[in-house]
Formats: sequence, structure tokens, C-alpha cells
Amino acid sequence: MKIGIVCNALANSGGMERYTLDIIRGFVASGHEVTVFTRKVDASLYEATLVKTVKINTSFLPKRFRDFYVSNLLPSLRKKHPLDVMLGCCRSRHVDIVICGGTHPGFLKATRKRKSIFDRFVLPFEKASYQEASCVVAHSQLVENEIKTYYHVPKSRLFLIPPPVDLSIFKPASEGNQQSSSSKRLSSFSQLKNKTVFLFVSSSHVRKGFKLLEKYFENTYLPIALAAHSKETTTKIFVMLVTRRTWQLYIPRLTSLFWLRPTNLLAWSP
Repeated sequence: MKIGIVCNALANSGGMERYTLDIIRGFVASGHEVTVFTRKVDASLYEATLVKTVKINTSFLPKRFRDFYVSNLLPSLRKKHPLDVMLGCCRSRHVDIVICGGTHPGFLKATRKRKSIFDRFVLPFEKASYQEASCVVAHSQLVENEIKTYYHVPKSRLFLIPPPVDLSIFKPASEGNQQSSSSKRLSSFSQLKNKTVFLFVSSSHVRKGFKLLEKYFENTYLPIALAAHSKETTTKIFVMLVTRRTWQLYIPRLTSLFWLRPTNLLAWSP
């Protein structure tokens, strides 16, 4: 099958981009031919060697107008590059399957932001993409509920499919698996003895729902803790460890803890 994917970047630049790289490997491993339509390509990536890329120049446009521009080009691009199915891994119309990691109305509600002039363009644009697509894939129950509430997509076209996880990299530490150095260092703190530590890494805690996790971890009596890191941290690089009593641990060099390579980002179990 010839599969097309439209995305903002074929690069390690965010959650949806990471998701795109994962499904590319899956599609190619299953024998499908993949063409990626995107604004940016990191040619050094292994996944970039597996697919045909169609790079779309949007550098002459303000950032907020780029989604609309790429979307308007898709009909002509699909004629030039015949496909069996097109997946939208970014905000776009003219796709067969929309991959949704979050809705714009949900974002506005969660951040308590008032609608701007830009939002008044984005909302109908996003609505049209969901109504036109044959299928909509929601990455979580929360997102699925938002799509039902705000865009009234029928159950027959809406599918809840969480993002894939590479179990060769992300796996629980146990007696049979050697603990990573990051896991050992976290467990060395007395406050974390006999606790399961959950790692939360994001580009924006506000957009990624950190407050929901913080509230839960602050009020649970379970032997668990939350370690979190965000690009939003500017003056100091730190890990916030949330337990029944919130406290912060400042670490001068976060890379020495768990940021050296993906294999260090493991899930911990008691």
C-alpha cells in the first residue's frame, strides 16, 4: 500500500514528530511504501532513509499561516504523488485519517485562554479536517471525549488508539533487567526509597497536563513519586519530585541523570 503522511517535521522535535517516526518504521516493516509531506527534514535520521520525502517550503510565511498553506497544497500534491491513503499528523485538511493528540478547544479550555483572532481561524479549520476525514484516531480517552464534545464525530469514524511504545527500549526495571544509571541515582535519594518513580518530560507542562498529574501525586497515599522536566525551565535545570509533600530537587547537570540517550528513559517498578 502507498501511504502518505503529512507532518510539521520529519525530525525529533516533539511528541507528534516522535509518533510519526514510530509509525514510519512500523509501516515500512510491514512492507508499505511511505511518502512524507513536511516542512522540515532531518536527513541524518534513519527513518528519513526509509521514505520518500516531499519538502514544502513555508519559510516565507509567518508561522501561524503555515498549516493553512500546506493544507491547501495537499490536493495538488496528492495528484502528483498517487497514494492509497493519507494520514494527517498535524493540523491539516484533505487527509483520509486524522491523528489527534489534542484538540484546540481542549487546549483553550485547559489553559483558560480567551479566543484570539487566530483561534477564530483555527477552530473552523480543525473542525473541517475532522468532518472530512474518513477516520479520526484519538491518542487518549480525554482527547476522544473532546472530539465527541466539540466536533461531534460519530463513533463509527472515531478510534481510540494510544501511541505505540518500543518495548525494546521502554521496559520496567526488574530483577531480570539491569537498572539504568538514572534509575539507580533516583533511588539513591532517601525520599524515594521503596517508591515507584514516574518520569514526565515535556516541552510545555501547561499544554501537556502536568497540573493533573501534580494534583494526583500530591494527594495519593500510594508509594509513588513523579519526576518531571520541561524546556520551560530557564534559570535552573531541575527535576521536580512530587510526593505527598511537594518538594524540588535542583540538579546542576540534568544530562548526568537521565538525558544521555533514549535507552536511559525507562519506567521504574518497585
